[in-house]
Amino acid sequence: MTTELLSDHPSVSSSVSQVTPVQRPTTSTSLDDRYSFPASAIEGGRELSRTVLHVGGLPKSVTKTTLRELFLPIGSPILTIKLFSDKNKSEFHYSFIEFGSHSSAESVLKSFNGTLVAGCPIKVSWAFQTQRSKSNNLHNLYVGDLSPDVNDETLGRFFNNYRSFVQANVMWDMKTGISRGYGFVSFQDFQDAQKCLYEMNGVMLGGWPMKINTVSRKTDHYQTSSHYRLSMHSDFSTIQSHPLDIPSISPAQLYDIIYHQTPSWNNTIYLGNLVGYVTQERLISLLQKFGYIIDFKLCSERRCAFIKFDRHEHAVEAILRLNGMVINGTRLKCNWGKQHGLIARANHD
Repeated sequence: MTTELLSDHPSVSSSVSQVTPVQRPTTSTSLDDRYSFPASAIEGGRELSRTVLHVGGLPKSVTKTTLRELFLPIGSPILTIKLFSDKNKSEFHYSFIEFGSHSSAESVLKSFNGTLVAGCPIKVSWAFQTQRSKSNNLHNLYVGDLSPDVNDETLGRFFNNYRSFVQANVMWDMKTGISRGYGFVSFQDFQDAQKCLYEMNGVMLGGWPMKINTVSRKTDHYQTSSHYRLSMHSDFSTIQSHPLDIPSISPAQLYDIIYHQTPSWNNTIYLGNLVGYVTQERLISLLQKFGYIIDFKLCSERRCAFIKFDRHEHAVEAILRLNGMVINGTRLKCNWGKQHGLIARANHD
């Protein structure tokens, strides 16, 4: 997980759901599901869209109609415009715009990047294309003992010879931007995963022998463990779990447990046990280190908050790091929230 400086660029792209540029079957998804913000270069392995642009730095006065009228003369046809509030810069919007052809999108990129719109310079760039597959249909392998120089792209190229290879992702340390030394590779076919496990375990990559193990597709046996306690918190529509209480499993297994607790489309977390004087600004400053914040709801009277990230993997990282963290003498509780919880209701406030 790389260090995020969202004051410098609007977001980062999601580890397990990001893929290297290879042709693989994809499921039908909406525009905002299929594209994410530009990632920092250290993460590597990101496939640029040829028809979708990310437009950042849009003042609040800018509407979809404004964007259509601005870009249509040289970017026809425009297929879809998605406009979102920038939760990290409250006075701005950002947008994903899908064009009918690569040439139209490229013309808009070259003509409008840095242009003043409503007095503000906008930033136009290619969106990064992601492949979103249902995690329970994939066969995942843990790849450990990775060289610090290995990124997503390097790892993906190494496993790309397997017919059903889908994605490869290296885990990064949030604070340092340095590889954690392990990652995951995913396959659609069980036989390919088993073949890879047999053939690639111990093979040198970047001068280091890789350590490859299987990753459990189901986590029920962990959830019934005495070390792993689950209870439902109906008021907040979230699972109250305590993953930091598990002393006997590896970081990769813990990541896998949290990742599969909820569907991969759920990017919303619950942050509880907040002290009464914690402000929204302080929380956002802490949370945006894990990824781009799509939505945020602070419930001061209940001492909790709901946060929706741009990607499932960023939410996993937040849970791993924040659950059990002590702030002002109080230990935080961080777990999955549900997509239809307070975040959805907050949009109608």
